[in-house]
Amino acid sequence: MKNNGKPVVHFGHFIDKFPEIELPITLNDEIQHQFSKNNEPLPPLMIEQYLAPLDGQTPDEYTEYIACFRIPNTQDFHAIVYWRAELLTYEFNLATFSKKGELIARRTLAGTFYDGEQLIQ
Repeated sequence: MKNNGKPVVHFGHFIDKFPEIELPITLNDEIQHQFSKNNEPLPPLMIEQYLAPLDGQTPDEYTEYIACFRIPNTQDFHAIVYWRAELLTYEFNLATFSKKGELIARRTLAGTFYDGEQLIQ
């Protein structure tokens, strides 16, 4: 499918990159490495179409995204957690979407960043 001559990824294909997991889960550096090893990498087009707009910026060559998981048993929406890393900032983010793929909300759940003076977790 194309939009204005540009390829478009179907929302269902994007959501399928996020495996459902059993809750509860602890988000930390070790689990991020497990997601990176076990989950398929997100294609750049999926990142460009679905995740980068949530962060309000165009990712540079140093920005990395990892599909972590999908929260199970949601009825009227999809809830995904993804990891985003950029220079001195590492975050687990929760994004909720309608069944049609429209963004409902996005929040940072956990992370680490440097504020210029100290490392904050």
